[in-house]
Amino acid sequence: MEIINVTLHAPRKSNLEFNASVTLQFENGSLITIHDLRVIKNKMGQLWIALPNYSVTSGGKSWEYFPTVELDAATLRTVSDAVLLKVEETGVRQ
Repeated sequence: MEIINVTLHAPRKSNLEFNASVTLQFENGSLITIHDLRVIKNKMGQLWIALPNYSVTSGGKSWEYFPTVELDAATLRTVSDAVLLKVEETGVRQ
């Protein structure tokens, strides 16, 4: 698997640094593009990547979150590294 494209987008929510899309190409030539990755800054100022998810109410005011995409640890690390490198090249908004 190879990452062939990383695109950063203006964040849709004020608590995000960026939204991102990543295109993966596999050995057989197949492509998968993952949209709606979120680049988030934690309280210590570190950036991390959140994969797309959706939420449903679980009664009252509580919500349950479910992944839209699940990646194994190695693939998640590769995707995270590629997105964070693109952020570093672009510059993080303050």
